[in-house]
Parts: sequence; structure tokens; C-alpha cells
Amino acid sequence: MLKKREYSVINYKNNHTIFKCPICNSNINIIGENIVCELNHTFNISKKGVAFLMKSFKYKEDKVYTKKLFENRKKFIEGHFYDEVHKIISEEIKKYNHNLMLDMGSGDGTHDFNIINMLNDDSFIIGVDLAKDGVDLSSEYFNCNFLSFISDLNYLPFKNNVFDLIINFLSPSNEEEIKRLLKTDGILIKVTPKKEYLKELRNLLNISEYENEKIIDENISKKYNIIKKVEYKNMFKLDELTSEYLFNMTPLTNNYNDDKLKCDLKYITIGLNIYILKVKNEKI
Repeated sequence: MLKKREYSVINYKNNHTIFKCPICNSNINIIGENIVCELNHTFNISKKGVAFLMKSFKYKEDKVYTKKLFENRKKFIEGHFYDEVHKIISEEIKKYNHNLMLDMGSGDGTHDFNIINMLNDDSFIIGVDLAKDGVDLSSEYFNCNFLSFISDLNYLPFKNNVFDLIINFLSPSNEEEIKRLLKTDGILIKVTPKKEYLKELRNLLNISEYENEKIIDENISKKYNIIKKVEYKNMFKLDELTSEYLFNMTPLTNNYNDDKLKCDLKYITIGLNIYILKVKNEKI
């Protein structure tokens, strides 16, 4: 069985033509266990198979999106709370060309892993996130059709118009980069929270609802043609373990350490809007 770095090297080699150097924008190649551009800017692929592809090599540790958060998020997702959402997304993806996909804000990669398994074809997802702890954790999926690395979502090291489809799952995104990276017939699948998303947890913490859905709709329709919108909502029962995973997987609870609150969380609502979008024909 190959090691993580060996899988990563193979995946970079197979996809190196879509990359550009984040420092000088020149072409890259894979030499040994390094990503090297035409001007010899060099980026190491770690033992976990992870690379920093950024203009600056200085990395500031994230105090919110920590290893603990991503480990708990992974375990919560593995508890099947998002299975129907993954199924909806995978069925929509199948309707479009999806040979090469990008997940902007891929985190621990568990959403992508489940979607890949449901697609069950030769398509490939590249995940990008700024949180090192999340990307490190996602490396356990490098033995399937998946690769992720650390980068700034505002300055991604890809050439123009290289992706068939982009996924943006409950994560901030740079609209200009989305327009730049999608092929002319490319599709964006954007997942946003409904006002009911995690409402039981929010009520417990006295945190206000998410942004008005109508406003989100209006903002999205200014930049994209909405091909389809799928609304998903379901309530799940929690046990002691899944309640703890949930409590520890979200920044909402960052300033709370009351174990009693975790015990009070008996149910959770997963409410999401899944948009199938196409970029409007406007110049960037």
C-alpha cells in the first residue's frame, strides 16, 4: 500500500498542468517530493502528503479552526447526519460534466470523500483550505480520487478556466476566483444554511439566526443564474457522543465550556439550501 505522500505525488503529477506557481504564476512540475516552478520556487510535499501553495510561507496558527474542531466535525459527518445532502449533491453533479472538481473550503475533506464514493466514477476532487489542521486530517482520503492542500482562497494557484465544477459547502468563497477558475460551461454547487440550521444549538447558546434566506437568494442571483435550488431540512436525535461531536465541531461554541449544555442538546436540525449555479456572462 502506498503512503500518503506517494499518493499525493501521483495526484499532483496527474494534474500538474492545471497548476501555476502561487508566487510567480509560472508552470509547475513535480520533482521528487517537491512541487517546483519554472523559476525554481519550491514547495515541499509533507509526509502526510500536504503542501503549502501560497505566496507567503508564513503560516499563522488558527485559534478557532483547530485540530479538535476538525476531528469532531469529521466524526459528526461520519454519523450520517449529512448523508441525504451528499446524495442530493452527487445526483446533481452527475447531470453535468464533472471530470475535475474543486472544493473551495474543503476542511477535513469528509464531505468530499462521501460525495466521491456516491459518484463512483473516475472524477477527481481537489480540495483547498487555509486551515492546516483540516487539510492534514483530509490526507487520509488521498488514496481515493481526492487531493487537498493549504492555500489562500483569494489567490488560488490554478490556471484560468480549468474546473468543470466547483463545490462551496458552508464556507466563505471568493466570487472572482470562482469565475476565473470555472470553464465557460462550468457549474457551481453552493450550499448555504437555512435559518433552521443547527437551531437547537443556537437556541441553547442564545445566538441569533443565520442571515435571511431571501437576502442570500438575492445576493446569489446578482452574480449567478440559478439553475436549481434544493431545500433540505431534517431533524435528528442525538446521543451523548454525537451531541459532544456537534458541540465541539462548530465555532459557535468556541467560548463555551459548560458540559451541562452538551447534555441538554437532544435533537439537531440540519437545514440547508443547495444551489446549482452558472456564472453570469459578465467580465471579471
